[in-house]
Amino acid sequence: MQILRSVLVLFVVAAVAICFAYAENKPNFTGEWKLNIEKSNFGENSQRKPQSGTHIIEHKDPSLKMSVTQVGEMGEFSITVQYTTDGKESVNEIMNNPVKTIAKWDGNTLVLDSKGEFNGNEFKMSDKMSLSSGDKVMTIDRRLDFGERAMEQKMIFEKAAK
Repeated sequence: MQILRSVLVLFVVAAVAICFAYAENKPNFTGEWKLNIEKSNFGENSQRKPQSGTHIIEHKDPSLKMSVTQVGEMGEFSITVQYTTDGKESVNEIMNNPVKTIAKWDGNTLVLDSKGEFNGNEFKMSDKMSLSSGDKVMTIDRRLDFGERAMEQKMIFEKAAK
């Protein structure tokens, strides 16, 4: 009986430890992130890369809010979008078009799969967001399918000092 009780206690302790480890392993993207143009790769769009970019993120899992500002040759562009990271569909209005996104975790990577339509053309976009370097660097690996064309980008952001 004593052995059974000891095994049960060890099982419960191990289960609780696994739950805490799982919960703590999810990255928190909260902060102000500055795009590092030089370290990023804009693929085919390299000649039209932005001059600057900022993501301000409020992340309280499963809630994720991003305010994105980008400056390029066509001026400044800003949007604010909201998602849930639990696999439920979110809809955001971008340039007067509804964009549907499902955000979910794949290990420590947050995957945002979006689809929508611009000027009568359908598009699909997949962003894979991850943190590295002690949570000071955020990487977004993006694949954009627009009609018959596909484009891949890797955007590197550095966390702004408080």
